[in-house]
Amino acid sequence: EIEEAPNVNFKWFKSGTSIEESANCCILSRQLTSSLELLSPTKADSGEYNCKATNQHGCDTCAAKLTVTGESSVSFNIIYSTVSSFQCVVTGSLPMTIVWHKDNIAVSSWGNYQITSDKTKYSLQIKNLQLIDQGTYLCKASNSVGTATCSSELRVINKPSFVKTFETSVSSAIGNTLRLEGQVDKDTGVTITWIKDGKKLHQTMDCKQSFEEKVVVLEITKAKLKDSVKYVRTPMMLVKSPLRHWPNLKVGIVGK
Repeated sequence: EIEEAPNVNFKWFKSGTSIEESANCCILSRQLTSSLELLSPTKADSGEYNCKATNQHGCDTCAAKLTVTGESSVSFNIIYSTVSSFQCVVTGSLPMTIVWHKDNIAVSSWGNYQITSDKTKYSLQIKNLQLIDQGTYLCKASNSVGTATCSSELRVINKPSFVKTFETSVSSAIGNTLRLEGQVDKDTGVTITWIKDGKKLHQTMDCKQSFEEKVVVLEITKAKLKDSVKYVRTPMMLVKSPLRHWPNLKVGIVGK
């Protein structure tokens, strides 16, 4: 911004090189003001920026240093009902205004949203995630020189659950093949773990496990008396998160 002057032309430079408008760079100049906005800044945009004002009487310049930290856009998955946090580190001249957006709509500290700041660190925390919380989150930092943004896409994944299970008590004769089969509501990013007496069951010639098209199968060939225990089947997502507990299955092996 300049004082009252006639016929002023503005020009922006980065490290001595003239800047032109592009898909990522917006320049807005009026009679006495000019602003430069980087829509999706990256670390390569860090450097010294100069604005040069010129008319028939001379010229004047002002400068500002921009430091872009971290990635400008990331994407990650979060389990339903847990907590997600976004954090941006912002540097620049004060005073600074920070605004958080979800899908281009400004959000504030209310309900499940909690916004905090500590020096140059600005955080948005979402408690008790729901499916409606997924979307694109953006942190917008502005001062008198310009604006910088950092965005992240959040995908919320619900926990898997069984839609078809089997009897909680099953019996089989010694030497027969015992087959347990169930079905879960999703198979993308899901693993199935079988547990016997508190220990994970591994695939062997006598203990075959499969998980195809949402159907989970445990097959024990040549059943023995030692197989008469409680089994737990646990579906889980490939994302760190507290998991619900699933009911035990009691298997009894009887002599012929």
